[in-house]
Amino acid sequence: MRVEGIQGGVSYPLNQGMGQGSREHKSAEDNNMVKEQFMQKREHTAEQLNKALEKANKSFQSFDRKFERSVHEKTGAIMVKVIDSSNDQVIRELPPEKILDMVAHMLEVAGIIVDKRG
Repeated sequence: MRVEGIQGGVSYPLNQGMGQGSREHKSAEDNNMVKEQFMQKREHTAEQLNKALEKANKSFQSFDRKFERSVHEKTGAIMVKVIDSSNDQVIRELPPEKILDMVAHMLEVAGIIVDKRG
């Protein structure tokens, strides 16, 4: 199946190699290599995020705003909070903690359902 792009007639192939029986089983070594690459990218991204937040904090000092990075306990997702420096009130969270709590709950429920079926 092909989907035609809007600009310049670019086409994007879909479902390549997804036919029946075309999936290859990865060895444990392949899985470990993919996991290692993912963790390296994640560390690199966290480093970039920290640098960006430091730069933003310097830029926004005059507006009494600061940015803080944290990790959601249940999902492990990175959250950034915009905080009013004058009273330490959280102005905005990206992504919102309530949404991450909901996602964590849905994953937990899905896990319970899968465990009961298996």
